Amino acid sequence: MIVVVIAGLARSAPNSAGGTSGSDPDLIPGAGLIVRSEVLHIWLPDTLLELASSPIQQLIVHEHDPFRRFLERRSQENIRYAVTIRGHLAGGGRSDITFIRHPYDDPRHFQELSAILDSIDGGPIHDALDLSKASVHRVSDELLLGEPSEVLGAMWRIDVEREEDGRAGEQRVETRSRRSS
Repeated sequence: MIVVVIAGLARSAPNSAGGTSGSDPDLIPGAGLIVRSEVLHIWLPDTLLELASSPIQQLIVHEHDPFRRFLERRSQENIRYAVTIRGHLAGGGRSDITFIRHPYDDPRHFQELSAILDSIDGGPIHDALDLSKASVHRVSDELLLGEPSEVLGAMWRIDVEREEDGRAGEQRVETRSRRSS
């Protein structure tokens, strides 16, 4: 249900580009097909950022059960993180969608979180997830616990404020830039 709401908000986002040559992208067959995607923003609370740089990270983040126990010991069962993904469309446009993930309750995205935490700590490159241009933002646990529309609005304001301050390229936490051979 949250994804549907978020996807609807992303469709009307100001940075979503339309089709080529002034055409309505909805009328061009296949124009809405995502041909490539990349992660633009990763929004992590302190608990997950600390885990990324912890020596025990490798033991915890590759299986869901040890990760759940790690969160339980810290009373962080409600922890969330968010990922903004840009889909490049066949018709030449793009669409940015932010997903709010619940890693304790939902193991479906655990591989994604594992790849994110590995990349922050300089671990292996994951082919399925393009993190090469991702900005990692430290956010409070409370921010990510709000209603989805409030969370998205707050994250958008954080990003706009960084751009207005001339810090658009600055990252509070950086993923290490690595190239595969």
